[in-house]
Amino acid sequence: MKPSSFRLSTRGALMAIVSAAFANHAFAATAGRVDFVFGDAALRSSSGQERPLARGAEVMDGDTLITRNGRAQVRFTDGAFVSLQPNTEFGVREYRYEGKADGSERGFFALVRGAMRTVTGAIGRFNRNAYQVRTPTATVGIRGTGGLIEILPDLATLIRGSSGTWILTNPAGQIDVPAGTAGIAPPDPKAPPTPTDQQPSAPPPPPTSDPTFRQSDETTATGGACVVTATCESLGTPLVSGPGFHVSFAWGAAARVGGSIGSSSGLADATFNGASQLTAWTDAAGGTTTFSGTHLEGSAVAGVMGWGRWIGSADIPTTTVFGPNEGFHYIVGLPTATMPSSGTVAFTLIGATNPTGSDGTIVPGVLATGSLTANFLSGGGSVTFGISPSFGAWGYNSTMTGNISGQSIAGGGGVTEVGIAPGLYGCASTCSASFQGAFFGTGASFAGIAYQISTGGGAKVSGAAAFQQ
Repeated sequence: MKPSSFRLSTRGALMAIVSAAFANHAFAATAGRVDFVFGDAALRSSSGQERPLARGAEVMDGDTLITRNGRAQVRFTDGAFVSLQPNTEFGVREYRYEGKADGSERGFFALVRGAMRTVTGAIGRFNRNAYQVRTPTATVGIRGTGGLIEILPDLATLIRGSSGTWILTNPAGQIDVPAGTAGIAPPDPKAPPTPTDQQPSAPPPPPTSDPTFRQSDETTATGGACVVTATCESLGTPLVSGPGFHVSFAWGAAARVGGSIGSSSGLADATFNGASQLTAWTDAAGGTTTFSGTHLEGSAVAGVMGWGRWIGSADIPTTTVFGPNEGFHYIVGLPTATMPSSGTVAFTLIGATNPTGSDGTIVPGVLATGSLTANFLSGGGSVTFGISPSFGAWGYNSTMTGNISGQSIAGGGGVTEVGIAPGLYGCASTCSASFQGAFFGTGASFAGIAYQISTGGGAKVSGAAAFQQ
């Protein structure tokens, strides 16, 4: 068979498959929305109607995105991103996500031509068999989180992983493509995929979150305006409810006479609201923690890690009411899949909760300075963690050390009182500190720690801190 006739039949067959898949979606569901568009791009619905692609437009199950001289980025409801380069045709073949990974989720796509860079969301993270990209010459699966897929002029499929491991399959065979390497499926279906040093010709930029996007920019599938709710700011990459999260916490409340520090037993099934705030989790031991009060001082980064402080009512699991000068501090995230096995890395403090006391008598302080240094070793390592929580004219300095076990970190150390702390918060006899946390994201790019200071008078000071390499 001549190469040209193979290309035509392959492409024709793929288009027939995509069209048949789209034809079955008469009642299409929302799959995501367009974060941004540059240049000429269009959206073709499953019925064949085509309209210009606009920022904020809904992308439905069954839609096809076509970039001509433009670029586009779509954020899907499971938190995934897809960036499309010019002259690309990308179809949503079957998409199903009900807000959590329960086995019914699907993310099946078709890249007919061009190139795309993707960072997967909950579907690719928790159910690898449910994520797939079809091309004219291969099927791309995933055991990871991101990479680039390009259809070359001869219809060969070139992929390059940026994290995790991609799986490249054609009728003649299958290979794994780890992060930092590339693989190619040739035009001839009788030739198996092979590793390659070939680089993508014109890769699209990495997916990014657009912090200026407002909900008022969104449109429906027909181009109409969406209803703007009370919370109209887009928070970027969301934390998506589902399993696989590590939670660390520290809390203190007068109602419970003291406080505690700890971590989830194993990985937890976590629930987040639309602002990426942790509202509940159930850990491997079956314990469930829920919140119904007010969330303070929280944030989230990269859809990987979040932190915050809850006041008001919480079931932990005993119902506890935290006053405004108290709080339940937490760090939650997706733990690093493959930990570094060597090197010493200094992390930078990027966020923290306001430290609080355990009896409601002191106004929450600030954690303006903090440090974390990790010494990674094969099978473990150690960390040094430093904090200086301040409450105006007084505060504490503490440098703690601990060990790395898998993705988790824990340890403790001494505390020096700065100034004169009031009442039970002084260190007349001794103060000590402890911490628990974990590394999150690819290559341990983030770290989160919950900490607690035990004072000489029996009071507790609790807080949480977030770090980035």
